[in-house]
Amino acid sequence: DRAIFGKFFVRGNITRWAGIFNKIADVAIDDLFAVVESTPGKPTNIEKFFAVCALRLFMKFCTGADYRTMPDREKTICKVVSEGSAATGNVVIFGLPTWSFLPTTKKMDAALRVVRKDFAMAVEQRREDNAKGVVREIEDCLDAMFQENMN
Repeated sequence: DRAIFGKFFVRGNITRWAGIFNKIADVAIDDLFAVVESTPGKPTNIEKFFAVCALRLFMKFCTGADYRTMPDREKTICKVVSEGSAATGNVVIFGLPTWSFLPTTKKMDAALRVVRKDFAMAVEQRREDNAKGVVREIEDCLDAMFQENMN
């Protein structure tokens, strides 16, 4: 809802998040360089780098989660989201139907299930943190949802 989430997209809030985003991106770049240096002469999958970096930034902003601390989960989500995104692109570009029995729709649904599972885990973690009185350094979208009883 624009009234609830609009405050996250104004200059003042973006400025507060800029340092966090830069740190996340810097770490992702360092991780990429580590892979490049450990495999000299081999091609580097730059698409994978951007998928990982985007996931880390998005989930930190939305849920406060640090996916670098969950490498297996990060890898799974990046793979599934990539497959779901490709399937969605095919539906849009080729005007394919989205009947539930079609393989393309099944890929999109699978991606949605995986992502929803992660959001559910983030909500549950936030509930536990709130019950314990944990204070976060910066408000995120999940905080706004709790404040508006959207959980």
